[in-house]
Amino acid sequence: MRLNEFNINEAEGEYTGVYHQTVDLVRDTPGEYNYCYNCKLVSTTLGEIEVEDQDETTVVCPRCGSEAYFEASDEEIKDFVDEDVVVDEHELVWAKTKKGPTMKWRCLSGPRKGRVVPKVIDCSEPIDVAQRARMKVTRARTKIRQARKAKKTKRVNPTSRLVRMLNKIKKR
Repeated sequence: MRLNEFNINEAEGEYTGVYHQTVDLVRDTPGEYNYCYNCKLVSTTLGEIEVEDQDETTVVCPRCGSEAYFEASDEEIKDFVDEDVVVDEHELVWAKTKKGPTMKWRCLSGPRKGRVVPKVIDCSEPIDVAQRARMKVTRARTKIRQARKAKKTKRVNPTSRLVRMLNKIKKR
């Protein structure tokens, strides 16, 4: 099993990626592997959420915050995890800013899948529903004008051309 593809430190089996925003406490249980049915994480790390009105904490997946996170044996993990599957949460890409090209992150999963964000943690942030609705109305009104401007910028602006070239080189 290739644990490093799941952001797992192979020596300890500890999850080293970004923790979900609802997780209050993280602890490691050496030797006891856990499996998340939701995001397919295999790790010895447990996320805990403190629930009001209860003395005990709820055990959740440290990556996605799901309660479908259970202790599993090696045989069960081999059944769950496909050897050919590569789990990616985000990738580095070049983006255009006023100062010039900068490195940003493209979210490959979660609520912001496909979006380029400045910080990795932004991939798991919840969506602002009111802002999304406002933008939907604005795009409906100005889509032709936006498309024309974007097309010209991508063709003429030196920074846009440089970013396109850098991202092409990175793919190879």
